[in-house]
Amino acid sequence: MTEPHLKKPLLELKNLRSYFKFHGVEPSKYLDQKFLEYFQARPSYEPTEFEKQAREDYWSVGREKLIIDGYDYTYEQNEILIKAVDGASVTLHGNESLSIVGETGCGKTSLLFSVMNFPLPHHSYKAGEINYYPTDDNVPVNLLPLSDKEMEKYRGIHFGLIPQLPKESLNPWITVGFQSGEILLERLSMRQEKIKEKVIEFLGKVAIPDPSISMEKYVNQLSGGEAQRVCIAMALLGDPRILLADEPLASLDTIIQATVIHLLLELKKEMKFSYVFATHNIGAAGQLGDVMAVMYGGEIIEIRPTKEFFEDEPLHPYSKGLLHATPWYALRKNQPLKEIPGELPKPYDWPTGCKFHPRCPSATAVCKRSKPPRIQLDNSFVECFLYA
Repeated sequence: MTEPHLKKPLLELKNLRSYFKFHGVEPSKYLDQKFLEYFQARPSYEPTEFEKQAREDYWSVGREKLIIDGYDYTYEQNEILIKAVDGASVTLHGNESLSIVGETGCGKTSLLFSVMNFPLPHHSYKAGEINYYPTDDNVPVNLLPLSDKEMEKYRGIHFGLIPQLPKESLNPWITVGFQSGEILLERLSMRQEKIKEKVIEFLGKVAIPDPSISMEKYVNQLSGGEAQRVCIAMALLGDPRILLADEPLASLDTIIQATVIHLLLELKKEMKFSYVFATHNIGAAGQLGDVMAVMYGGEIIEIRPTKEFFEDEPLHPYSKGLLHATPWYALRKNQPLKEIPGELPKPYDWPTGCKFHPRCPSATAVCKRSKPPRIQLDNSFVECFLYA
């Protein structure tokens, strides 16, 4: 049964099939062609005032590789509308590593998968822009309106994806070597001899023992750490410019996590790619990211250089709460652990105003009724009324 407060928007959304079409779902053959042409027309790219100011004050023009600008993603599940990403904005630069940190359910995975622009379920829609800069001429390509076929030239070649659950992501019916080499065969049309040579090379890069033997193994013959390293090799085989890592440490024990962190740092130096690392582990985020982006309720609420984030403390009350709830940080500061009160709200029933206000010790009346503005402080950004 749909909750009463969701019935009206759900009905409206179901009736607006054209809205779904506009936001990426394949158009229906029954819609009028002129109507479709009108809705498929997109305005030319123009940087927002926020982007212009950021470039002038902090970021150097020409280094941008990916700009996510006001991105929304909503889908329907069991007749309930779930807003997984809500107006998220963040920029990734060339040869930069960005860590996105937040509790489970905050929208990190949805944001990464949106960059890959995988086909959406029917009852879902997206808005905003995800602008990718494939060349150095500072001319972006908005990925959102691209069809699945148009995205094929970017997936695996420009963007590599490391999944959260490696063993579940690998095909159990074919060998590691065969599925690793598929990207080289399908997208780069390499010959079989060259593919085998390349797969062995990259399995060696990620420290898989005896690569020529291991490539003949099946997934059930690999440990969890080996399966994760195979997924990293597969993501890098197409020599992507941007690597998207979706909680790659979540299913690994502490020692293997340290190995994977070291491996990613070494590969970044060697191959000179940019990457986005999504995690709920704030310690790993600090090790792997040049810049920290904190996500809550589908929004990017703080962006701060990693060194300042840990040495000068974060800006947003939620970011501070995450850090103060970390054992190693409490030991370093010689203070007791502090928990964040309450629970993350449900994505189908976000609070009005600032989504963190029910759990925030600094919340005021304005936090409950209005969404905080995005404020720039030196080379950091924060969405909080404390700095307005």
